Amino acid sequence: MTGVIRQLVNAGIPYEQIPQEWAAAVVAATIKYLTSHREGIEENLSRLNLEQYLGSSEKDYFVTNEDETICHQVPADNITFVRGVVSNGFPIPLKRLSISDKEKAQCEDCGMVAYCLVDVRDPGTDKIKSLCNNCVTYHENPKVKDLGGRDICERCTLFNCVHHPRKAAAMKH
Repeated sequence: MTGVIRQLVNAGIPYEQIPQEWAAAVVAATIKYLTSHREGIEENLSRLNLEQYLGSSEKDYFVTNEDETICHQVPADNITFVRGVVSNGFPIPLKRLSISDKEKAQCEDCGMVAYCLVDVRDPGTDKIKSLCNNCVTYHENPKVKDLGGRDICERCTLFNCVHHPRKAAAMKH
């Protein structure tokens, strides 16, 4: 509710003139409308640039509870899937997103083929080298080391990488 009141103040309404109970009631009613009425849900999805598509009549759909036991079957015409994109906290239309495959390249130190290569100047030879994040993170030169980080490996989706934290943890066991 704080965000809504901030928006009202930003729109020029003095804070003292905003009845807190009234604002709370409007926010609650708006949330209920946007989440539990068909028209509200459709408006909400539209404002968030989310696409809707129906379930397939060639599939069976089951709603389960938290322990994943089947509760009941739902007809395909009662299923709607939602797809969308959020970039930097803002929804963008899915059709405005262009996706292409990333190019992998080979690390000049460990030889691994990966997406996470960084071009760094080798202080010993003064030449530019392409190093994977792992080699950058554990480089002996502090200036090079500052360009990498374990968080980059943790966010990586290349799970078969020998340096990926999930794989490294599995190899220890």
